[in-house]
Amino acid sequence: MKGYNIAQKPLITLKIFDEISQPDSISYLIGINAAAQVGMQRRARCLYKRIQQNLRSYETNLRIMSALIDMFGKVNYLFQLVVLFNRSRFPSLLISNEQKKFFIQ
Repeated sequence: MKGYNIAQKPLITLKIFDEISQPDSISYLIGINAAAQVGMQRRARCLYKRIQQNLRSYETNLRIMSALIDMFGKVNYLFQLVVLFNRSRFPSLLISNEQKKFFIQ
């Protein structure tokens, strides 16, 4: 799946991701990256809902939280980005130059 993301084919990545019945955290990261590349807010919200239902430890996973915040910034869903950031246990680690631009806009 990661290869399709690198090749700028995130829709194929998402199609494969959707076929995985019980994805692990790595699969979720790849799916999040693909959803961010596609830039569709509805797709991002559906993926986040699936993560909430199936990956209970996502709030304690720095990589997942950072990727979610990045995804919601790229799909211009700033409300959810702020909610996740405020809920995060790693607020000082999640601020990167890329995420700062979403707060500034």
